[in-house]
Amino acid sequence: MVENQDQINEVISIDKEQKLIDQFDCLLLNLSPIQGHFYLSENSIYFMPDNKNEENNIKINMDEMTHLGLKDENLKIEIKDMKKTYSFSFKETNNVYKKLKSRCKIYNKKTEKSNNIVLSDSEELDNEDNIKTASSSNKCSLNSSSYNDDSLKNAYPFTEKKNSLKSLKDSELKKIKRYNSTKCIIKDLTKILSSKEEKEEEEKPIIKENIEFKKIDPELDHELNKKIINLPPSKLFEKYFTQKNEDTSYEAYYKWSGEYSEIKIIDWEKINNDNTKENKDKEIYKRKENFCISLVGVPLVNKSSVEKTMKYWVDNDGTYYIHSISYSQGVPLSDKFNVETMIEFHPYMNNTKTVLRAYVRTNILKWSLFKFALISQGKKNYVKEVDTWIKFIEEKGDKIEGDY
Repeated sequence: MVENQDQINEVISIDKEQKLIDQFDCLLLNLSPIQGHFYLSENSIYFMPDNKNEENNIKINMDEMTHLGLKDENLKIEIKDMKKTYSFSFKETNNVYKKLKSRCKIYNKKTEKSNNIVLSDSEELDNEDNIKTASSSNKCSLNSSSYNDDSLKNAYPFTEKKNSLKSLKDSELKKIKRYNSTKCIIKDLTKILSSKEEKEEEEKPIIKENIEFKKIDPELDHELNKKIINLPPSKLFEKYFTQKNEDTSYEAYYKWSGEYSEIKIIDWEKINNDNTKENKDKEIYKRKENFCISLVGVPLVNKSSVEKTMKYWVDNDGTYYIHSISYSQGVPLSDKFNVETMIEFHPYMNNTKTVLRAYVRTNILKWSLFKFALISQGKKNYVKEVDTWIKFIEEKGDKIEGDY
């Protein structure tokens, strides 16, 4: 996609009937590199420098081109009779070359064979443009004493054809040396920048956060493992604790688990306050859930009706707190206890993930010889419920990354 085509047309002379096809950032490898933009139209190529110096604007019609190829990982374009050559360096030179080569092939089909542009995939081009350095260690330097007559024959583009090293002027040798050094510097910088970008992409910094969890009473509360879920708290709550998505709501979870029936859930309603000092200034939401759950090992009773009252609020740091109290009916000793649970969604990794914390407390309402048995069973049931719910989340495609 080419941007600001009208503005480009004002700076570079482009035929109105020709549409610009693509543009690329590049370097024009002249005596000193010039940074700018390379534009490709249907039958022409344009270069416009960033500094807006019109003296360096370049327009090349395809009927002027005699050769297109790659040289030292740069794009090389030769003009008629080798009178002029342009070299360009791109971040992805091969891709630019393929696009330009495709346009040249289309041009070649429309013209006579004598006017065809020679295309080359090889980086080895004619000896007329081979400028070799004398250093055997591949350093980009020029030592005139190490050249023979053949090695600098026709040191184009800075000199006319010469038959021997002796005929080269000192100024021309300096130009060649600067040309070689510049090309090597550009090549090395391109590789360094490219590898740096790839490394930064692969090794993105890990954002570590220390979460301060509210204290619980170890004698009364049983805490489960804290799990890392690959969703921010707000999206996790919306997806799994509201009715916005029928496939992932808590009602869908009850049905998916296969252990609940007669499910009835009232959606969240805002309440004024919950009469606690801690949540005095927070917006509190409340809802009720009713369902039946199957019982195993209870004499004469195979199911229990459960009423769960839930509240949630959001702390200033973006943590969601979901509190619930469950009452069972039709179960022996059900009037002597209730089960209180808390789920916390803590923002993690710059609010891109959630640390799920869950814990349970069994409240003994009336004295009973079976106090510890009731507490133990309450823990067991809630551990099972949370584990099943986490499997439900994974089933719906959200990743659980382990314990915090």
